Formats: sequence, structure tokens, C-alpha cells
Amino acid sequence: MTSVREVLEGIYKEHGSLTPALVLSLAREPDHPLHKRFEWDDSVAGERYRLGQARHLITTVKVRYVNPSDDTQTVRARAYHAMPTAQGTAFRSTDDIVVDEFARRLLQQQMRREFEALKARYERFDELWLMLQEAVDRHLEISA
Repeated sequence: MTSVREVLEGIYKEHGSLTPALVLSLAREPDHPLHKRFEWDDSVAGERYRLGQARHLITTVKVRYVNPSDDTQTVRARAYHAMPTAQGTAFRSTDDIVVDEFARRLLQQQMRREFEALKARYERFDELWLMLQEAVDRHLEISA
């Protein structure tokens, strides 16, 4: 059995790059090794696509927070964050999260996991550390 990595590497070598459109195009063939990795029932896939669109809409909404001690300083932030619930994942407003100690800790844990994933993905690039240093410097300038 061929792994997904091996199949994608083969496509990459043959075509010189990978795009979702190329992979999907090739996987449409029923005998392609990736064919079974896709949902081909349009009634199911269509609904999943629309759920993805709804998720995208939710995550693109931003709010602007004004510094109470200096109303010329504002910060843009996501209005909603995905949070675990008993029924799965749901989005909660940033305003609600910051006043709920438990939710705030959950979000901080999520931030740490996402940072660790970013670090694992790019830590060998000096540019990551330069970008982080620039961000810290900007933050310290604004806070001063």
C-alpha cells in the first residue's frame, strides 16, 4: 500500500508542484490511490463545503478594542474563537472569553499549542525568530 506522502511526492515530481486542484483532478479517477480519500457524494460534500464557508465567515469577523487609558490606541482581534463544548466545538465571542477564567485558560492553551505547531514548522528558519523579535519590539513600543 502506498502512503499519501508517497503519492503526493510522485505527483510533485511529475508536475513540479502541488495544488489542491491538481490533486483533486488526478484523484477523480476511481483507480487513483487517493480516490477513496475524498467524498464524491455531492449532497454530502456540498454540505461540508457550505459548513467550511460558514466557518470561514465566522473566523473573518474582527472587532476593534480601544485602550481605556489611551483611546488613540486600538487593537484588532478576532470576534469569535473556536472553543470545545460538550457537543463538539462552537465559537464564543472574545468578549465572553476574557471574562470567563476557564474559557480564557482554554484559549491560552490553544494559543500555546498553535505557537508550538508554528515553531515546529518553521523553527529552522531564522526569519521566524526575526519576525517574533520585531513583533515583541512593536508590542513593547505600543505598551510604553
